[in-house]
Formats: sequence, C-alpha cells, structure tokens
Amino acid sequence: MAISPANFHLISQAVKSLGKPLRKISVAELGNIKIRHKNCLAKTWFEEQGAKHVSFDINGLDGAVVMDLCKPIPDKFKGKFDMVTNFGTTEHVQDQEQVFQNIHDMVKVGGVMVHSVPLHGYWKGHCPFRYMVKFPNHLAGLNAYKLLFKEIKDRWKEKLLNFILRRNGHKFVGVDRSTISSTTNYKRNTDNLF
Repeated sequence: MAISPANFHLISQAVKSLGKPLRKISVAELGNIKIRHKNCLAKTWFEEQGAKHVSFDINGLDGAVVMDLCKPIPDKFKGKFDMVTNFGTTEHVQDQEQVFQNIHDMVKVGGVMVHSVPLHGYWKGHCPFRYMVKFPNHLAGLNAYKLLFKEIKDRWKEKLLNFILRRNGHKFVGVDRSTISSTTNYKRNTDNLF
C-alpha cells in the first residue's frame, strides 16, 4: 500500500503520543512504502525529518532490509524502535501471528505501532487478509496494549482501518483470528491501486 492523505495524519498523531520530535525517533517501516502526495519514499521523508529509519521488505528494494515477516526477526532488531509503521503490509503476510509478533518485538516498551490496513468487506482481490472493526480492540486486549487511536477512513470506494497502539512490558500473546477475514481463493493483482 502507500501512505496517502487518508492515513498520513497517523504519523503526526503517533509522534505526538511519543512526546518527542521526529528527529529523535527511530522508525521501523514494514514494506518499502511510498508517500503518494509527497511523491517520495517514506524512508526518504523520515530521514529528511531527521528520524532514524529502517524499512523491512522481502523484496529488498529502495534500501529495505531483506526480511520475510513470516519468520521471527533477528535479535538485533528487537526492542530497537520507538515507532513501527504498517501502512498496508500485514494483509499480504501469510503468517498473521508471526507478523504481529514481529511488530511487537521490534517496538520498544512504551513505543507505538501505527497501522493502516484494509477493512473487512473492502479491497477485494487486493490481499488475502482484511481486518474487522474489532481487530484493534482485540489485539490490544490480548497483548495489554493501549489503544491510542482508531478510525475507519474512506479511500476511493474502499475503506481503511487505521489505529495506533502503545506497547507496554507484557509479552506478546497473539492475535484473535476471528477478527481477521481470510480469502482462500485469493488471486494477487497488481498493487497499482496504491
């Protein structure tokens, strides 16, 4: 996916919740995402703002660290980031439990996880997973996260589920799979929608 005007505001909300300027924040980005309305890579934009930034993507493009998010992350990336962003990556990862475990493991205690994912009932043909409105609440409840923000946002004729969570010191418990819809006959299309 991409960061669009419909979800760009999540970055400033997350930064504000951390209580320090972006130039003092370390960011892990799932995927090598573009910021559409700024016509640049998120990596470029974050670095121009002074943030320490690392993107993770299996494709290794645009300076991303090559990583299969279906596998546990290396220890050197655990607890290293103030913010982890997921602007449309998790819905493409087959192992939902592991990808959310990885997000949990990457973010520091007290750090935030920023998500913008396809809402259940929308984005047909785009990805194998879409998330129900109750997903952020269940994810927060299972893992003792604080839900800082949640909204449903229109994007073209589709809808995004945007939310921000704060991690505390608890261990990762898991995801409530009943809050994730799966498309068993998923056929990948191009990501040109984004």
